[in-house]
Amino acid sequence: SGSGGIDSLVNYTFDPAGCFVHGEDGMFIEPDPTSTNVVGQLRPFEVNLWQFIGQDIYIAFLHNSDDDNLISVDDIGVIKTTVVNSVDDLAEKFNLNAYPNPANNNLQISFEMPATSNLEIAIYNVLGEKVKSMSNDNVVQGIYNHMFDVSDLAPGVYSVRISAEFGATTTSIIVE
Repeated sequence: SGSGGIDSLVNYTFDPAGCFVHGEDGMFIEPDPTSTNVVGQLRPFEVNLWQFIGQDIYIAFLHNSDDDNLISVDDIGVIKTTVVNSVDDLAEKFNLNAYPNPANNNLQISFEMPATSNLEIAIYNVLGEKVKSMSNDNVVQGIYNHMFDVSDLAPGVYSVRISAEFGATTTSIIVE
């Protein structure tokens, strides 16, 4: 937004049930509700932030509990993976288009394959979860079109990502 506020919020729920502690033996253990003493260990989590490439983002942690007062956060790392080509170069090489946008029932994905490669086209929701995909081995250089049925997707914003052995690019779509 122009006022310096947050344009959108993406929520990742790491423990939807809120019912375990990571035990010292590497297993997840149920806490004993009659005990005030639970010996545990931090549990590692990962979130893929690829959909935010090129954007400024803020990361916050919310401890949403009414029965305890502890949240442990340690060793936060944001790791940048290096791609041989820049995102702009890849977008130009793939010439990725998705239409109609917004889409209702069918989404046409058109792209140019600059070299022979294995290929995946995937659609991700705002949580970064893959909701649809197709893969092909040894796709030769050329121009391609692929139709996705999006009628079963909830209305909202999605990312279309095309990945090959030499790189990847992403575009956004809206499903109505």
